[in-house]
Amino acid sequence: MKPDPSKFLRRGSQGQVLPKQACGKFKRKSEMKRIPVPSSQDKPIMGLTTTKNFIVSNATQAIIQEPKRLKEEEESFLKKEEYGKVPKYLQKVKQEIHREQSIITKCVQEQSKEGEEEEPEYEMMDEGERQKLIWSLKKKWDDVNSHYQKICHRVTIDSLGDMKRKEDQEKELQHLEDDIQRLSRPGPLYISK
Repeated sequence: MKPDPSKFLRRGSQGQVLPKQACGKFKRKSEMKRIPVPSSQDKPIMGLTTTKNFIVSNATQAIIQEPKRLKEEEESFLKKEEYGKVPKYLQKVKQEIHREQSIITKCVQEQSKEGEEEEPEYEMMDEGERQKLIWSLKKKWDDVNSHYQKICHRVTIDSLGDMKRKEDQEKELQHLEDDIQRLSRPGPLYISK
């Protein structure tokens, strides 16, 4: 079924009708208006020319014009009283630096005196104590060696932990051997107090 072209919506037939106040003309509150746009009947003014020579007028205006005043030049620095003298703030900085350097040298001297005074004192080790120490080191070496032999005589060393333990025991055995050798050499043995 086609719509009837004679039946169409007309204004105000549906929806709200605005009150008459809202439909009135809009009035501008401010009095300030722009320059009106020229109408289509207005013809532009044609053929306006001037007889003024702009080059000559610019030249005469430049000649007549007073020169711009530059800022007054300051006095020459050579003639000032402070010329060639060290500024006061730099003198203060130099005094601070000198004071800090003297404090540093005092501290260094005190530290060097402390280092000189503390010479290590030694005493001779008793022979019985020496033999007892060698015997205890050899006993410890035997214990570490027995653990080392147990690890080494396994068929295979599988884990990284076993490898690490083996290396640690080798280092400890070497350290113990070095200590025993130092204690076993002939002559007196001095130890620090």
